Amino acid sequence: NRNTDPSTRSLLRSSSNGSTNSLSSLESTDSAGSLESGMMTIRSIRPKDDNLKAVLIEKQNDNMIQRVRNCVVEWYFAIRLHSPGFIPMVVGAMIMAWLEQWAWYDGIYYCVVTATTIGFGDLSPTQPHTKLFAIVFVPVCVAAMGYILGNFASFMVEQRREGYDKKLWSCDLKIEDIEALDT
Repeated sequence: NRNTDPSTRSLLRSSSNGSTNSLSSLESTDSAGSLESGMMTIRSIRPKDDNLKAVLIEKQNDNMIQRVRNCVVEWYFAIRLHSPGFIPMVVGAMIMAWLEQWAWYDGIYYCVVTATTIGFGDLSPTQPHTKLFAIVFVPVCVAAMGYILGNFASFMVEQRREGYDKKLWSCDLKIEDIEALDT
């Protein structure tokens, strides 16, 4: 059962010399969307709905994969950027927790409270050897926290600047706008 599709009859086919010939009414399409004319078969160039959905899903997956890659790269560089600050803090916190026989999370808590100079006083070194360690550890910890906070502030300023630059370069400026800047 081959039906002649009116839209198929109106298709134009380019010949080798650049002229176009209208398809005759003798040409017909089958259910798969193929057009047959004598010995020549022309497939429909319009994708089926399933193919279109597959292409859209593939593009969504590619977009999601790219976003995940970007996130992983950002985290990788953030860890590399902040590791000179985090490493001494974490190592010092573990040493302090081991010397004072605290839980590891108490060591991290002590480190953060000390590094941010909050100093609640609920955890403090009690042993003579941990007090000596704290004399070295506290200034290093405060400096490391300053390094981390400084990098974070620089990152925020850079993000804001990039946003302003993107907004500026996306505007269509006219010569009148530029001349108005001089006044």
